[in-house]
Amino acid sequence: MKFHIVTDSSCDLGREETERLDISMVSYYAAFEDEVYFREERDISTHRFYEMMAERPGVFPKTSMPTMEDYLEAFRPAAARGMPILCICLNARFSGSLQSARNAAEELREEFPGVRVEVLDSTLATVLQGLLVLEAAELRDRGCALEEAVERLKSVRPPGRNFFTTGDLEYLHHGG
Repeated sequence: MKFHIVTDSSCDLGREETERLDISMVSYYAAFEDEVYFREERDISTHRFYEMMAERPGVFPKTSMPTMEDYLEAFRPAAARGMPILCICLNARFSGSLQSARNAAEELREEFPGVRVEVLDSTLATVLQGLLVLEAAELRDRGCALEEAVERLKSVRPPGRNFFTTGDLEYLHHGG
């Protein structure tokens, strides 16, 4: 039996790619100054978010992790169909998203007794998390069972490094 994949928007795959692969994406939130929060890759693309940062020098965006309710919204359709769920989250050291997903999984089990939900800490971020999500989709599409896919994903999580360049260190300094 196939399983449904859920991930958070920190995976950098984008809404179009996750929809193409039949993966549910739960959004992080971001806001500038006193504006309302945007849901990443839902209300605003990552590209547009960075454009807005460039348009507002010296303004530091505020971010917030997905809520338990955000994860429940992503989990419920698959659970209602009796489909197992694999949720792959941003490295737990960087965010509480993993804990929100775990709390949602517990709540979901009360609503849908017997539902199978595996919440996996990617131990990664950004593009590397996205690669793990892509590997999960490949395993799913090859017919792997949820448990087999989880074991394989745990064994292939790369000890990768992300490299990037920046025009200045202002945002890194502000973010600590």
